Amino acid sequence: MAELGTERFAPLTPTWGFEALQRALQDLRWSTRSVNVATSGLAFSTPMAGFSWGGSWQAAVLPAPRGCVLSITGASRISSRVNITANAAESRQLGKLLERFSAHVEQMLAMDPTGGLAPEPEPEPRSGAAQAESLADQLQKLGELQAAGVLSAEEFAAAKAKLLG
Repeated sequence: MAELGTERFAPLTPTWGFEALQRALQDLRWSTRSVNVATSGLAFSTPMAGFSWGGSWQAAVLPAPRGCVLSITGASRISSRVNITANAAESRQLGKLLERFSAHVEQMLAMDPTGGLAPEPEPEPRSGAAQAESLADQLQKLGELQAAGVLSAEEFAAAKAKLLG
Protein backbone atom coordinates (compact mmCIF):
# COMPACT_ATOMS: atom_id res chain seq x y z
CA MET A 1 0.00 0.00 0.00
CA ALA A 2 1.17 3.52 -0.71
CA GLU A 3 1.18 5.68 2.42
CA LEU A 4 -0.15 9.22 2.05
CA GLY A 5 -1.30 11.94 4.42
CA THR A 6 -2.11 15.60 4.69
CA GLU A 7 -3.21 18.32 7.11
CA ARG A 8 -5.31 21.48 6.91
CA PHE A 9 -5.78 24.25 9.53
CA ALA A 10 -9.18 25.83 10.18
CA PRO A 11 -9.99 28.74 12.51
CA LEU A 12 -12.85 26.78 14.12
CA THR A 13 -13.37 24.79 17.27
CA PRO A 14 -12.57 21.09 16.79
CA THR A 15 -16.30 20.31 17.10
CA TRP A 16 -17.12 22.66 14.23
CA GLY A 17 -14.17 21.33 12.23
CA PHE A 18 -15.44 17.77 12.69
CA GLU A 19 -18.87 18.88 11.44
CA ALA A 20 -17.23 20.45 8.35
CA LEU A 21 -15.35 17.18 7.72
CA GLN A 22 -18.53 15.10 7.95
CA ARG A 23 -20.36 17.46 5.58
CA ALA A 24 -17.48 17.28 3.09
CA LEU A 25 -17.58 13.47 3.11
CA GLN A 26 -21.36 13.56 2.59
CA ASP A 27 -20.94 15.95 -0.37
CA LEU A 28 -18.50 13.53 -2.01
CA ARG A 29 -20.67 10.51 -1.11
CA TRP A 30 -17.69 8.59 0.18
CA SER A 31 -18.36 5.72 2.56
CA THR A 32 -17.66 6.37 6.22
CA ARG A 33 -16.68 3.14 7.98
CA SER A 34 -16.59 4.37 11.57
CA VAL A 35 -17.16 7.62 13.45
CA ASN A 36 -15.89 8.49 16.93
CA VAL A 37 -17.44 11.78 18.00
CA ALA A 38 -15.58 11.72 21.34
CA THR A 39 -12.19 11.87 19.60
CA SER A 40 -13.40 13.80 16.52
CA GLY A 41 -12.08 10.99 14.36
CA LEU A 42 -13.42 8.78 11.62
CA ALA A 43 -12.40 6.20 9.04
CA PHE A 44 -13.49 6.45 5.41
CA SER A 45 -12.80 5.01 1.97
CA THR A 46 -12.16 6.78 -1.30
CA PRO A 47 -13.68 5.25 -4.42
CA MET A 48 -11.79 3.80 -7.35
CA ALA A 49 -10.69 6.57 -9.68
CA GLY A 50 -8.32 6.83 -12.59
CA PHE A 51 -5.44 4.45 -11.95
CA SER A 52 -6.32 3.88 -8.30
CA TRP A 53 -8.28 1.18 -6.53
CA GLY A 54 -9.27 3.71 -3.90
CA GLY A 55 -7.90 4.01 -0.40
CA SER A 56 -8.54 3.49 3.30
CA TRP A 57 -8.15 6.62 5.40
CA GLN A 58 -8.36 7.88 8.96
CA ALA A 59 -9.19 11.50 9.67
CA ALA A 60 -9.05 13.37 12.96
CA VAL A 61 -9.80 16.96 13.83
CA LEU A 62 -7.27 18.01 16.45
CA PRO A 63 -7.21 21.11 18.65
CA ALA A 64 -4.67 23.76 17.63
CA PRO A 65 -3.95 27.29 18.85
CA ARG A 66 -6.80 29.52 17.62
CA GLY A 67 -8.52 26.67 15.74
CA CYS A 68 -8.17 23.05 14.73
CA VAL A 69 -6.22 20.89 12.30
CA LEU A 70 -7.75 18.26 10.05
CA SER A 71 -5.23 15.42 9.82
CA ILE A 72 -5.72 12.66 7.23
CA THR A 73 -3.56 9.55 7.07
CA GLY A 74 -3.95 6.27 5.26
CA ALA A 75 -3.02 4.34 2.17
CA SER A 76 -4.19 3.57 -1.33
CA ARG A 77 -5.27 -0.01 -1.93
CA ILE A 78 -2.60 -0.68 -4.53
CA SER A 79 1.12 -0.43 -4.08
CA SER A 80 2.78 2.55 -5.76
CA ARG A 81 5.53 0.09 -6.84
CA VAL A 82 2.95 -1.74 -8.96
CA ASN A 83 1.22 1.40 -10.26
CA ILE A 84 3.12 4.67 -9.87
CA THR A 85 0.04 6.71 -10.84
CA ALA A 86 -1.94 5.44 -7.80
CA ASN A 87 -0.41 8.05 -5.47
CA ALA A 88 -1.31 10.89 -7.84
CA ALA A 89 -4.91 9.66 -8.14
CA GLU A 90 -5.27 9.36 -4.36
CA SER A 91 -3.68 12.79 -3.85
CA ARG A 92 -6.32 14.23 -6.18
CA GLN A 93 -9.03 12.43 -4.22
CA LEU A 94 -7.75 13.89 -0.94
CA GLY A 95 -7.52 17.29 -2.63
CA LYS A 96 -11.25 17.08 -3.40
CA LEU A 97 -11.96 16.35 0.25
CA LEU A 98 -9.81 19.27 1.42
CA GLU A 99 -11.57 21.61 -1.04
CA ARG A 100 -15.00 20.57 0.26
CA PHE A 101 -13.78 20.85 3.87
CA SER A 102 -12.51 24.39 3.20
CA ALA A 103 -15.79 25.35 1.53
CA HIS A 104 -17.75 24.22 4.59
CA VAL A 105 -15.33 26.06 6.88
CA GLU A 106 -15.95 29.25 4.88
CA GLN A 107 -19.73 28.75 5.10
CA MET A 108 -19.53 28.25 8.85
CA LEU A 109 -17.36 31.34 9.29
CA ALA A 110 -19.81 33.36 7.18
CA MET A 111 -22.55 32.43 9.68
CA ASP A 112 -20.36 33.02 12.76
CA PRO A 113 -16.99 34.73 12.20
CA THR A 114 -15.72 33.56 15.61
CA GLY A 115 -15.75 29.93 14.43
CA GLY A 116 -17.14 28.99 17.82
CA LEU A 117 -13.90 30.09 19.43
CA ALA A 118 -13.98 32.19 22.57
CA PRO A 119 -12.66 35.70 22.00
CA GLU A 120 -9.18 36.32 23.28
CA PRO A 121 -9.32 37.80 26.76
CA GLU A 122 -8.48 41.46 27.12
CA PRO A 123 -5.38 42.00 29.22
CA GLU A 124 -6.33 43.21 32.66
CA PRO A 125 -5.23 46.78 33.34
CA ARG A 126 -2.54 46.97 35.94
CA SER A 127 -3.50 48.57 39.19
CA GLY A 128 -1.79 51.73 40.36
CA ALA A 129 0.04 49.77 43.06
CA ALA A 130 1.39 47.26 40.53
CA GLN A 131 2.54 50.08 38.26
CA ALA A 132 4.20 51.85 41.19
CA GLU A 133 5.97 48.65 42.23
CA SER A 134 7.11 48.11 38.71
CA LEU A 135 8.44 51.68 38.49
CA ALA A 136 10.16 51.30 41.86
CA ASP A 137 11.72 48.02 40.73
CA GLN A 138 12.93 49.61 37.50
CA LEU A 139 14.48 52.55 39.37
CA GLN A 140 16.16 50.15 41.79
CA LYS A 141 17.64 48.17 38.87
CA LEU A 142 18.93 51.39 37.31
CA GLY A 143 20.57 52.29 40.64
CA GLU A 144 22.19 48.85 40.81
CA LEU A 145 23.49 49.21 37.25
CA GLN A 146 24.98 52.61 38.09
CA ALA A 147 26.54 51.28 41.32
CA ALA A 148 28.07 48.36 39.35
CA GLY A 149 29.61 50.84 36.93
CA VAL A 150 27.53 49.69 33.96
CA LEU A 151 25.79 53.09 33.68
CA SER A 152 27.44 56.46 33.98
CA ALA A 153 25.79 59.22 36.03
CA GLU A 154 24.55 60.86 32.80
CA GLU A 155 23.10 57.56 31.47
CA PHE A 156 21.44 56.92 34.84
CA ALA A 157 19.88 60.38 34.88
CA ALA A 158 18.59 60.00 31.30
CA ALA A 159 17.08 56.57 31.97
CA LYS A 160 15.52 57.80 35.24
CA ALA A 161 13.98 60.82 33.48
CA LYS A 162 12.58 58.54 30.79
CA LEU A 163 10.98 56.25 33.41
CA LEU A 164 9.48 59.14 35.36
CA GLY A 165 8.06 60.62 32.14
